[in-house]
Amino acid sequence: MFGSKVEHKVRDPAACDSIRYDNRPRGPMVGFLCRFLLFFAYCLLLSVCHLKLERLGLYCRTRSSSRPHLDSRTGAENEDKNGSLAMLWAETLVTTGACFLLAQGYYGVRAARERMERVRQTIVTLAYSFIKTTTTDCGMGHGRQELQVLIYECLALLAAYPVALLEQMRGNTCEPAITRYCQDTSKALKRLRDGDDTVIARHFYRREPWVISGRGHHQFATVEYFFEVFALQLQLEFSRQSMRTKGPSLSTQHIIYNLRNHFENFVDLGNLDDRRTPIIRENIDMLALAGRECGIFSIIDVIPTAFLWSVHLAGWLIALYCPVQNCDWLITWTPAEFEDSEALQFPTLAIMVVMAVLSVLSAMLTTVLAEMWRMWDPFGTGTNTHAWILGIATEIDNMLNEFYEYDTKGLIRKHAYMDPSAYLNDVRFGACGSSGNKAQTV
Repeated sequence: MFGSKVEHKVRDPAACDSIRYDNRPRGPMVGFLCRFLLFFAYCLLLSVCHLKLERLGLYCRTRSSSRPHLDSRTGAENEDKNGSLAMLWAETLVTTGACFLLAQGYYGVRAARERMERVRQTIVTLAYSFIKTTTTDCGMGHGRQELQVLIYECLALLAAYPVALLEQMRGNTCEPAITRYCQDTSKALKRLRDGDDTVIARHFYRREPWVISGRGHHQFATVEYFFEVFALQLQLEFSRQSMRTKGPSLSTQHIIYNLRNHFENFVDLGNLDDRRTPIIRENIDMLALAGRECGIFSIIDVIPTAFLWSVHLAGWLIALYCPVQNCDWLITWTPAEFEDSEALQFPTLAIMVVMAVLSVLSAMLTTVLAEMWRMWDPFGTGTNTHAWILGIATEIDNMLNEFYEYDTKGLIRKHAYMDPSAYLNDVRFGACGSSGNKAQTV
């Protein structure tokens, strides 16, 4: 993912072409075609320039007139034996090593995806808890206006957590002022939802407030793509910031620390029911634990680097040597009268088919090696991490705006922190304070 695509998404949040929302990375077809063309050009070079290469000392043919004869048959046999032994060792190393590393890498990607989804589900659960279970219907504590800003700050911290976690697992020691960014973001969102659209571009925002008549909902404007764009801008900040810390990054720890502080303040001031606090506290701990578990599968952690590079280099050696080893297939088309000619002679269509077959084999081998590296880097090229980050931010946006805000007949749970009357029933449902009706609307 290039920075220009991220910037394009920031400028036009509704565009889905530049950034895909599925976690599966792009297929290897483009890389395979590039490698195929590279090896085909390599085979064509060997076929066309083999006479010039033999004059430089690179003998493509087993029986070449320009190749110096060995003194004895034993020397030729020893040379062939040594070459065969080296190729056998390289092929064995690549076959066994690539299969083992692919299997281990696949397991690592699957385990990393499980942790990523655990982080995602925990963030969504916490966002729902902050939106739906905090209330101003208490004798003390934060008022409605102040509580809205704090809830939006918690949501911004939750949207920023996967971005900071991803950069930390990639070894980025940049530490932008995430806490201050989230505070500024929460204040901007508060002004937007109150109807002030001067703080941000209009395509992030829809002015019409949605109201369910008679249900006691606080009127607010719908802000689209807000946390999604915030996550993208935070990614750009991590990539553009040149200042790095000497020690490891602690951005994720700062986010968890601030979430715990806000949560404990809500509990102490009565903005959260004591019966719900153990569940929310446990989810914050699960989020911190799942984030630390994700770091185990990052490429900067414990990986067999020497083994990976040995298999990689041996595989490329085999891919490059395969056309040379079968060079006789590429030059048998040369007529006898052109054997000693300086002019370049292009191969026939039949020889080009042989070149294509050799190029496909070499391209397949190098594509498997590239897939091996991708498997061992699940947070780099192994998965589409943009889909993970934007998926979390999109869910937070949808919960904040209500998934089914257009359905005025559905019984939805109100955003209690926005209106003290959220726990009161509409007269149409019997606002008598009965527990059965209250359970439907709370």
